[in-house]
Amino acid sequence: MNVMKIYKLLLLCALPALGLLSSCEDMDENYKQYEVEDIYSGKVLNLVAKVGFESAVLVWDNPQDQVSKGIEIVAIGNDTVTYSFDFATLTPNTTDLEIYAADSVRINNLNQGTAYSMTVYTVDAYGNRSIDVSVPVMPLSQEAYDALIPPICAGTIDEDGNTAINFQGLTALSFNFAGTITYKVFDTDANLCGEGVATAETVNEEGDNIAVSTLVAAVPGLKPDTQYKVQFDTKVIPLSGNAPIEDTVTLHSESNLYVSISGISSLDYTMGDGWVEVSYQQPKNELAKTILVTSDAFPTGKLELPNTADSEGGKFRVDGLTANKAVKFTVARVDENGKASDAMSIDATPATQAQLNTITNPTLSISTDILGYMTLNASNFGDNSQFKTKGDADDKTNLKFIIEDEAGNDVFNDVITFPVGEGSFSLGLSQLDTEATYTVKYEFECYPKINGRTSEDSFVLRRAHTIENGSISAGSPIDSIE
Repeated sequence: MNVMKIYKLLLLCALPALGLLSSCEDMDENYKQYEVEDIYSGKVLNLVAKVGFESAVLVWDNPQDQVSKGIEIVAIGNDTVTYSFDFATLTPNTTDLEIYAADSVRINNLNQGTAYSMTVYTVDAYGNRSIDVSVPVMPLSQEAYDALIPPICAGTIDEDGNTAINFQGLTALSFNFAGTITYKVFDTDANLCGEGVATAETVNEEGDNIAVSTLVAAVPGLKPDTQYKVQFDTKVIPLSGNAPIEDTVTLHSESNLYVSISGISSLDYTMGDGWVEVSYQQPKNELAKTILVTSDAFPTGKLELPNTADSEGGKFRVDGLTANKAVKFTVARVDENGKASDAMSIDATPATQAQLNTITNPTLSISTDILGYMTLNASNFGDNSQFKTKGDADDKTNLKFIIEDEAGNDVFNDVITFPVGEGSFSLGLSQLDTEATYTVKYEFECYPKINGRTSEDSFVLRRAHTIENGSISAGSPIDSIE
């Protein structure tokens, strides 16, 4: 075989081998993309940024792979800072990075007063980064903190009667109360007069937030109308938009404080035959030393009552009031310096015979039946706006009723009985002459009503009416029906 033939055979054999080598190289290229994806670590998921005071809290979900070995966070504000840690030791690269867990951290000293872009990567063992995931965050700055308007306070009396501080404005549009106030009270000579910590629950049993706007703290022993200075620190949670941030901050406040005696809370009275009894309600108050009542009903124009600071109420009675008119009483509390609280007044009207004579009820009228006989119609003998009829042991009203002719002879004399509260009836008068004149007299016991109050003493109401020409006159008071 000559050399040329041998060369051709070798060439023919080499061509398939070259094609096979070329196919293997193409196959390697096809798999190379998968090998590259396996090299890089997976990206974080569900990245959330929460606002803090000159800080931000980042929370995310780490990928479920074997390649990710740590985290890098790039914070871009006015400058760029990188924070990192590895999963094995959770050791931060700077003290400004506070690690809670492999998927949650706090970054402190974000004090540029600007919005930040937080970009989070996972990194592999060689420092290669994953695909980036970013979120914006605007930390609460010192400037924004300084713009918060702190709570205020005023002097008050607590429900136990102690002098106290009323802290106000604890929840505002820019912050929520965090539940604690630390305070100190000084007099004008800088002597400490009281201190303490006032607390309030800000979350209920269901875990819902409670908006606490005021809080009272007792500081017993403060003097009335004396200036004090209060220094207090209030823990609050600032709001970012409508959401509370992650941090509690302290607002410092200073205010002048005065406590004053408070007045009574209500006045009322009961009344009877020539007397009134005035009652008052008051919150407890350690500053109250006496109760001062002024009225023309007293010979000296005033009445001083003992200290009632430990009682929630009191009363006084005035007798000998015979005039049909209201008596004004003005009630105030007085402190140790003789200074009176705001006063409260009431007009009290006793029940008197003079007042009874002004009553217009009951009412009587005359009608005729189908036979032409007279019928006396009575109404408002029972309970009405002017009196309450007195009943007997059986809760019946006994009305003594007499009709006399012109000569004074009894035409009708009987006791009419009806249930208390009713008092309407009709009485046939067929025995009466429609052309004659008669006198109708009656009496019964009742409790007069004045200004919506019912007398505690009963009176005998007596009236006389005249029947003439088939009609009856309005009643007139009389002393006796005999």
